[in-house]
Amino acid sequence: MLDDKLFLKLVLDTMPEQVVVINKEGEMVFINKGWQNFGVNRSEFIGDQFV
Repeated sequence: MLDDKLFLKLVLDTMPEQVVVINKEGEMVFINKGWQNFGVNRSEFIGDQFV
């Protein structure tokens, strides 16, 4: 079976809604395909501060 993190990523990527996970330092650590497909590819923001 898939490991938990990969399974969660695959599930979140099936959602049309935009999902982003921000750690306690305010850095984006995960975006799903819905977020990536939201207008502009926002994967370049991973690691930036948002808090």
